[in-house]
Amino acid sequence: MQYYVTVNADGYIDGWSDSENEGTIAIQATDNEYLKFECVRVVNGKAVLDESKLKALQNEPAPISEIDLLKTQNIEFRDTILDLAIIIDNLGGNLE
Repeated sequence: MQYYVTVNADGYIDGWSDSENEGTIAIQATDNEYLKFECVRVVNGKAVLDESKLKALQNEPAPISEIDLLKTQNIEFRDTILDLAIIIDNLGGNLE
C-alpha cells in the first residue's frame, strides 16, 4: 500500500500517514512495516524493516511515564514527611 512518511535524521521513519502532508514522502509498505517507528528505512521508495534495530528497540526497557514518575515522587515526599514527623516527635515537638 502507499503511505506518506516523515524520516528522522538517522534515516528511520518517525511518522506515518494515509494522506499527503507537508514534509512527507510517498512510499510503498506492507503490513509488516506499517506503523513501526525508528526501525524502518525508506529505500528506493519502499519501506525496509531493519530487523536488528527492531530487536534492539524491543529489548529496551519501556520509558517511565510522567504519571509513574509523579507517583514515585509522591511516595518519596510522603516518606520524607513521615521521617520529619518522627524527628519532631523524638525532639518532643507537638504535631497537633
